[in-house]
Amino acid sequence: MTSPQRGEVRFVDLGLAVKVRPALVLSVPVEDTDRALVTLVPHTTSLRGSRFEVPRPVRFLRPGGFDAQSLCRFVLFGTPVLMHPSSEVVFGFAGGTHTYALRLPEPVRQEALAAGATRVKTYPRQPSLDLEVIGPEWVFCSWLTGEERWCLSAYEFAAGATSTTA
Repeated sequence: MTSPQRGEVRFVDLGLAVKVRPALVLSVPVEDTDRALVTLVPHTTSLRGSRFEVPRPVRFLRPGGFDAQSLCRFVLFGTPVLMHPSSEVVFGFAGGTHTYALRLPEPVRQEALAAGATRVKTYPRQPSLDLEVIGPEWVFCSWLTGEERWCLSAYEFAAGATSTTA
């Protein structure tokens, strides 16, 4: 696959609930010394007249435009992620409207599990996702009491991580 070029439209898997959608590439081409992150703006056929929308005809798409407020985020393997800016360690990811997970240190992870966080997410008519395949530090959250602290803890945990523990 060729590297994404600024201004081109690519079809991108934006996660379980969002599906594969066309997206406009905003990033400049990635070089060997760069981080392999690409910034994308998804296409929409439901323009609202917002100043963050750019109507742009694309011959192979239905009429619409690109909405910068829609789903812009860091994407890794087609999944939106939270990445620590210094360590570059991913400490959170989303997989749709109701699926998101955090990478937590042991004591906070135990607190999260005791509060109702889980390690396996089950979906109707789709395979379940077991975080064991990603690593033992990960838990699925669900807007539980204490999650604000867990987010900060995940961020701080990622700051001290090395690539061998990530």
